[in-house]
Amino acid sequence: MRCSLEKRRMEDLKRSIEEDEAQIKRYATLLGYKKRKSKNMPQVFRAEGLDYLLELCDPVKGREILAEESEQSESDIEEIDEEHLEAEEIDLNEDTSNSDADVSVKQKVRRVSFADTPQVCPQENGSGLSANESGSNHDGEKGLKRRDVQGSKEGNTDESCDIKEDIYGRLVDRKTGEVVSKGADVRQRLVDLEKGSCPNQSEERKKLEKNLRGTINRLNENTIVSSVKSVGDMFASYAHNDVKEVLFDALYKSAAVGYRLPDRILIEYALFIALLHSTVSVEISSYFVENFILRFVGVVSSPPDDKSLENISILLAEMYNFKVIKASMVKEILDRLRVEISDKLLECSKLILSYSGAVMKSRDSDVLRKYLSDVHIQLSQLAEERHQEQHVRFLVEEFMGIKNANIRKWTDAVDRTLLDHYISIFRGLTKKVEKEAELGMSVDDIEHIAERGRWWMVGSAWQPAMSANTALLSVPVQQEDTSKFDHSLLALARKAHMNTTLRRNIFCTLLSSQDEVDAFERLMRLSLKGQQEREIIHICVHCALRESSYNPFYAAVLTHFCAFHKRFRLTTQYALWDRIRELNDLQTWQRPLLAAVIADLILKKSIGITVLKVIEFGTIDPLTTRFLRRLLTNILTRASETTLVEIFGSIVSSAKHKLFSQGLQLFIDVALRKERKGVKQALLLSRIDFLDSVWHNEHF
Repeated sequence: MRCSLEKRRMEDLKRSIEEDEAQIKRYATLLGYKKRKSKNMPQVFRAEGLDYLLELCDPVKGREILAEESEQSESDIEEIDEEHLEAEEIDLNEDTSNSDADVSVKQKVRRVSFADTPQVCPQENGSGLSANESGSNHDGEKGLKRRDVQGSKEGNTDESCDIKEDIYGRLVDRKTGEVVSKGADVRQRLVDLEKGSCPNQSEERKKLEKNLRGTINRLNENTIVSSVKSVGDMFASYAHNDVKEVLFDALYKSAAVGYRLPDRILIEYALFIALLHSTVSVEISSYFVENFILRFVGVVSSPPDDKSLENISILLAEMYNFKVIKASMVKEILDRLRVEISDKLLECSKLILSYSGAVMKSRDSDVLRKYLSDVHIQLSQLAEERHQEQHVRFLVEEFMGIKNANIRKWTDAVDRTLLDHYISIFRGLTKKVEKEAELGMSVDDIEHIAERGRWWMVGSAWQPAMSANTALLSVPVQQEDTSKFDHSLLALARKAHMNTTLRRNIFCTLLSSQDEVDAFERLMRLSLKGQQEREIIHICVHCALRESSYNPFYAAVLTHFCAFHKRFRLTTQYALWDRIRELNDLQTWQRPLLAAVIADLILKKSIGITVLKVIEFGTIDPLTTRFLRRLLTNILTRASETTLVEIFGSIVSSAKHKLFSQGLQLFIDVALRKERKGVKQALLLSRIDFLDSVWHNEHF
């Protein structure tokens, strides 16, 4: 086995050398270097400073350099020893008149000063040493020192001989040929990165902290827009994690102060977070909410004596008012506050309901009623000794006095005009922005991010490695997904080439629905993300083209999805573009179905007339002409004049679609004016004349 590995290694080495030689030859040809018969170094190498490199590559020259260095080092050692010896002899000659004890002491001091580990120790009880004896002993010591130096050099040489550098510059073991790992250096580098020891990174971090803290300190109604823009610029320029960490730290420290903050400041903080959530990135708001909830839960477990818990309770309520978080998360926090009954926690619960109760009653009344019902049950079972505390008894009576979720007594105590003013500002700033939905995670999800991942962030959810228990539990789940549908429906799914579990589930859910609304709701409950979610649109189009006659059910389902979010509108448009480009591949009976689906979606304004811009009117073929004539006839004969203005007005007034508009106008004038059977020709001609007036109108 070892021989085969060695043989394979040698073959790989030879192959790599041959590849290097080929590369050297190729670049030599490109650089104009020709092979010379003379062994002397070319002048061009000396001029460019390459002669030193060639000397290093020459093994003979390398041995000469090593020999010179070793001789030089030995001569240096001899010179040092001779200097030490002369110094000792001078000291001995000067001290000959002294006593034997003095000579012994001086000699011992000299031995310690010249030798790291003296090999010969003087006899303390001796009668003294003569100069000759001292010299002989020193000679022996000098010999030991010289041998130690040589031995250490030999040891280092032996150690360095075990490692060499290959042709790629890597350190490899001379015996085995394995690459020597630099794991320690890599680990140290990772530790330095985690600690932020890089000076450039620490400077950037300090600069970021300074800018963000200044932005938070200057935050008010007049600077809210510029502050959001500034954070957006920093989020695009700096590392995302740094921006999120510093922003959360600055905002939380500004809110969780020991004294009660004015309501205006806390509402401005909530408005700032909501604008970042809607206009900059969900990453920022998600990171803030995650860490805010973790801090909140930690503070609830050991409530402080100051007003910091009250401040963050109001901030939580205001984030709900600005639709950053859902009512379910607020209820979870309220449930955490009533785990241990105390005057501090009951007061915080009252604050949250006072600041968010009015909005919650109109938006999520069921959540509010459920919480108040649970509180009544818990407080009715409260021990008698807790009622002896005056403040607790007062708060319990207030909670128990609430009937039919009527908390108007609490909400009226808060100045509602201030919140309405900032909500109007928020709506004005996000009027033309595609609003993001509320963050859907729960407190339990946040506390178990390490196990479940961030499913509410696209691309952040993950599934841990399947263990034996989860493998056993996964079988019934899969059986349940397939067994809830009829066998005939599953057979139809296989016939329609739904070859994955996901596609079969979507197909069966779609076809087993009662109507388009039921289909939309059931498909949304599948909670698909990304590519899986886009499969819904593709399967709807696929099913619409497989019917024997046109079924408007699929267009109605697509209309619901397109109205729900623009991402479905884009997916529908791309799916139809693919079908239009593949008209030649469709069956003859499928083309009228495709024309009918597109016409329905255009008339319902789910997609625009620009879905036809993939058609090249200059090189249109007869098959596409028939398809487009059928589609446009369907639209013109079914739509009113007002609807036609809405459909075609967008491309008439757009300079971007000028070429498409001209091609479409020419096609309608040329292809649709011809008389055909089964068409309301008079109505069609009147609609064409009306479109001509639209195209020639200066206002469009």
